[in-house]
Amino acid sequence: MSRTYKTSDGAWVTKVLVVEQEQYNGGGFVFDGSLADVRASLEAIWTNIPEAYRDNAQCEISSVGGYENSHYASIEVTYIRPATDEEIAAVAEVLKARLAQTRRAELAAYEALRAKYGDKS
Repeated sequence: MSRTYKTSDGAWVTKVLVVEQEQYNGGGFVFDGSLADVRASLEAIWTNIPEAYRDNAQCEISSVGGYENSHYASIEVTYIRPATDEEIAAVAEVLKARLAQTRRAELAAYEALRAKYGDKS
């Protein structure tokens, strides 16, 4: 999964989700085990990130509340890379569709009000 957006300095980037795992759901990260097991699982995740983007990779480990005050850990690993032309075009299409939907809703509201109150302009 990824998310493409424009940064405050105007650059288009894509944030790529490498791992999103909860403690008891299984996956590539070892939550319970020896430190060597945890390190090996992190190294396996690390090797799945393209070398050019490893230095900006982020790892977030958090605790999520569950049933009857229980807690379990979750991990999310992401990295940011420049967006491709196709990703930027896809964002532009989504924005165009949202703008068109907003315009249709506004015009429908305008027509409803005009029908209710008449054209006073």
